[in-house]
Amino acid sequence: NVVAGGTLPLGSLGKLGVTAALTYGRRFVVVNDAISRRFNYALDPTNPDKPFPYKADVDAKGEIGNDQVSWGGLGVVSWSPSNDHRFTLTGLVSRSSDNEARVLTGYDGGAEATREDTRLRFVSRGLFFGELMGEHKIRALKGMDLTYRVSGSLATLDEPDTRQSSYLLIDNGDGTTGR
Repeated sequence: NVVAGGTLPLGSLGKLGVTAALTYGRRFVVVNDAISRRFNYALDPTNPDKPFPYKADVDAKGEIGNDQVSWGGLGVVSWSPSNDHRFTLTGLVSRSSDNEARVLTGYDGGAEATREDTRLRFVSRGLFFGELMGEHKIRALKGMDLTYRVSGSLATLDEPDTRQSSYLLIDNGDGTTGR
């Protein structure tokens, strides 16, 4: 993280204030014994209107790895041509991404077979914001204060090229398995 700022005198043009902040972070997460379960309920054959308690329909274990990166920046510039007037420009950007790889293997009760599931996924998120603000004291109108803001923002989510494969390993009856 880095933060810097200061005020610059501009003589007859007033003064200029500047603040900037930057942040960056990266984290690797590996889960070696990840468990993924999908629950379903079964109907009681003697009473179809009353479901049994939820039971694991898919019970899988495996590994999940994730590379998480986040960074952001904030910039503020403020110009005061006099004590009665100030203009402020603010900009903010924040980005984060997850790069995930996962391999899970387990029993799929619905298919009555072993399921092997792999996924490669990249997700990127962004937030962008900008604002122009003006503050004015109008002494000719009995010291009336006038403040206005104009702003815009954009949020993004991008998930390009996610690849996921699921295979059922089925017993062929002769000691071999097929997909």
